Amino acid sequence: METHNPRQTLNLHGSTLHIKASESPSTGYVWRVQPNEAVAQIRERYTNPSDEDEYGGEIDHEFSVLFQKNSGNADLAVDLVMELARPWERDGVKEAVPVRVVVAEPSIASHGIQRIGGAF
Repeated sequence: METHNPRQTLNLHGSTLHIKASESPSTGYVWRVQPNEAVAQIRERYTNPSDEDEYGGEIDHEFSVLFQKNSGNADLAVDLVMELARPWERDGVKEAVPVRVVVAEPSIASHGIQRIGGAF
């Protein structure tokens, strides 16, 4: 398994992080976000980055990660792990990407967008 170090840190103003990860479904490897107690909800969708309908090509796996509200005025630091894995295999994790997200209350409307991974 390939692990990325050092961990990336993302500063997020708001409660939702949008992640776009490229994957090739024909390989069986898919991206997943490992949930933890700070994550309220994870929504997923797939999009085709090209206009062509080709089989075996690369697609984008998009995640919207909604974080729990933090009590008090302090920023919330959350450690997430993105994994590229074959879900049916016991040791099927090919790549792990640790990400620290610092969630602050929004002062103006903004979104955090991060692209992770490539075709395998």
